[in-house]
Amino acid sequence: MIHKLLKRPQAIIGLCLIAIVIVIAIAAPAFSPHDPELVNLSQKYAQPDAEYPLGTDQLGRCTLSRLLYGARYSIGISLPVLLILSVIGLIVGTFSACAGEKADHFITILCDVFIAFPSLIIAIAVIGVLGNGLQNIAVSVVIATWAWFVRIVRSYSVQEMGKDYILAARILTFCHSFLCMFPLVSLLPSLWFPALLSSDLAFPPAHRNGVPC
Repeated sequence: MIHKLLKRPQAIIGLCLIAIVIVIAIAAPAFSPHDPELVNLSQKYAQPDAEYPLGTDQLGRCTLSRLLYGARYSIGISLPVLLILSVIGLIVGTFSACAGEKADHFITILCDVFIAFPSLIIAIAVIGVLGNGLQNIAVSVVIATWAWFVRIVRSYSVQEMGKDYILAARILTFCHSFLCMFPLVSLLPSLWFPALLSSDLAFPPAHRNGVPC
């Protein structure tokens, strides 16, 4: 799958752009022309020029510098959150598809309850309970959006459950306690790409919910 992905020019360009953004975010102090927190009221709302390539804000702070430093926080919180959400989605989504009707029904209803509420409202409510801080913001985003990942992975898992290799995995199951585990392990290699795709699509929402400007 990775070999086929790297043969596509669009995928290579996308990966290069992601790598460039991550490098610039990590090396923000080297690329920033000014201190992002430096207030200069005499330069507020300045137009872009050689000194301020993207202009300044209402307090005269360099917009480009704040953008570069802000990318560090955005990427620093979004990537770990998406990794956690992908793991939760893969484990719970495949378990829901394999565990049987009652467990699947319970997990589906639980996901529907979370999806029924806007994720931003849930995140704000969790932050209101836990308080401010990057860790609490990450926890709030995970709680607000985990159900979406689970439903996406579950839908792919249900499709895969009807294929022959899953039937073979069930036939080879010799112990009732592993009745769910064998198909689950067989499903995981086929589901990593949909999980990666759902994580990519969820990156902007996770950024908006998790990192204040």
